[in-house]
Amino acid sequence: MNDRDNPDLPLGNLFADVLRDFGSRYFKKPMDFAVTNFGGIRIPMPEGAVTLDDISSMFPFKNYVCYVKMKGESLTKLLEQLAGTQAFQATSGAKVLVKNHQLESALIGGKPIDPKKIYNVTTIDFLLDGGDQLRIGALAEDVVLTHVLLKDVMLQYVESMEKAGKVIDSASDGRVVMED
Repeated sequence: MNDRDNPDLPLGNLFADVLRDFGSRYFKKPMDFAVTNFGGIRIPMPEGAVTLDDISSMFPFKNYVCYVKMKGESLTKLLEQLAGTQAFQATSGAKVLVKNHQLESALIGGKPIDPKKIYNVTTIDFLLDGGDQLRIGALAEDVVLTHVLLKDVMLQYVESMEKAGKVIDSASDGRVVMED
């Protein structure tokens, strides 16, 4: 189960990693970062077989995948916003240290954020204009909306894992460390 006080949780990490991977394939460019919200995950992933009803229950909202082109300085602002909220959301592609709700350090792809570099970000439309206190759209150089529902991305992932005979596994990995 997700604990909003701990952003480095297996299900949130899996969710963000799947979103980032999908974005790279869908937009045909590597996504540097992905962010989505814990509130969009309504129940834990069940053990054993995962059904369409399970995925629909986990992701009941009509959240659409989108691509955001963002300068490094804006990506830093986004991470600062995340650090200052009640719950740092689920992310992929970053290693972040937060102390007392302040961004202490951040790496994207293992490197410090270059303020002038353009980064490719995958997220959901809900977070573009105020969802969970984020305004990712205001930080963007460009935004591309899709008609792809987040729950469909997760369903495709589950189906691909089942077809490959693989077990869905996720873990905490230290991608976000919060110290108070």
